[in-house]
Amino acid sequence: PTADENYNGGDSQDDDTDGDGTPDYLDVDDDGDGIPTEEEDVNSDNDPQNDDTDGDGIPDYLDTDDDGDGVSTEEEVAEAEQDCDGDGIPNRLDPDRFNCGQDIPATLFISPFSVDGMNDYFAIAPADDENSTDGLSEFADVEVVIFNRWGNVVWETSKYDNNDPTSRFSGHNLNGRELPAGSYYFVIDLVPLQGSNTRVIKGFVEIR
Repeated sequence: PTADENYNGGDSQDDDTDGDGTPDYLDVDDDGDGIPTEEEDVNSDNDPQNDDTDGDGIPDYLDTDDDGDGVSTEEEVAEAEQDCDGDGIPNRLDPDRFNCGQDIPATLFISPFSVDGMNDYFAIAPADDENSTDGLSEFADVEVVIFNRWGNVVWETSKYDNNDPTSRFSGHNLNGRELPAGSYYFVIDLVPLQGSNTRVIKGFVEIR
């Protein structure tokens, strides 16, 4: 309604959220994010003003980043896959984009038997610093299998945990014996918190 789109309490003609020259009360897409204002009524109560997905105080129909994930709604609407992590929530309303095609960082080598205290284990999506959580918290389960050059399984777990020495790969086989230096093939299955789109990552980690 026109009254609802008069944000400054003055002339509704000067309320133009997306700066496209069309005042909001005449604009079918107030914030210019590619989603018509009437479609940003997420809870379908015919009032888009009470839909604020990221809780930032700006209703979605005026918010250029509805889910507050740092990726604009306009960019997410343009993506070919509209629910990239398969959890039933469209990208534009889903703040969890860790399982959406981004690279999953992991250490490419470990030196667990040295005394320098560095690279002692295979770190998957490690935390940026001691005050942040690692990327594995975005998943229900992280299954990891390590193979030697002959294709034999030397280590595996269904609950990988960077912070638990008993649930992370540190250069030992399943019997706790030290593995020889060399390259090992890994397969990581990332099981999402919601949905069924398991992501598989494969590569090599070297023990030095």
